[in-house]
Amino acid sequence: MRASLHMAASAVAGAAGCLAVSPGFGASLFLSGSLLDVDHAELFLSSGLPATPRAMIASLLHNERGLGERYGFRRRVPAGWSFPVLHSVELILLYGLPGLLLGDAILTGIAAGAMLHILMDLGNYPESPFFFSLVWRGIARRRLMAAWSAREPQSGL
Repeated sequence: MRASLHMAASAVAGAAGCLAVSPGFGASLFLSGSLLDVDHAELFLSSGLPATPRAMIASLLHNERGLGERYGFRRRVPAGWSFPVLHSVELILLYGLPGLLLGDAILTGIAAGAMLHILMDLGNYPESPFFFSLVWRGIARRRLMAAWSAREPQSGL
């Protein structure tokens, strides 16, 4: 999914969170939901995306097929089972449980933003929804790598 759509949805949810819960919750939700794709940068650059500001901005606005047409980008099979490491239910639990137990709006907002982002990504990764568990990725590494190899470039949102 395009990063710009994650940013727009996170902005709306963050604004609602500011009003309904607290400014800290809303801001952390917005930042977490918007910036979760930062872990894609290395893969995108190693897959043919130029390391220029223009290409980086284009990667926020275009899908994989559009980046391929514009820059010759072709997403390769990730080198490791953990890609993307930030897209995991374990990360949501790491922030969400302490946030809820301690009543910390910022930690809870980080978890909520990550959850929003992952919900928007359902179906965009091979082996989804299991893909979003780091534990599952480790256990099913061969199966996941085979699914990545067969994956076509994304042309939708």
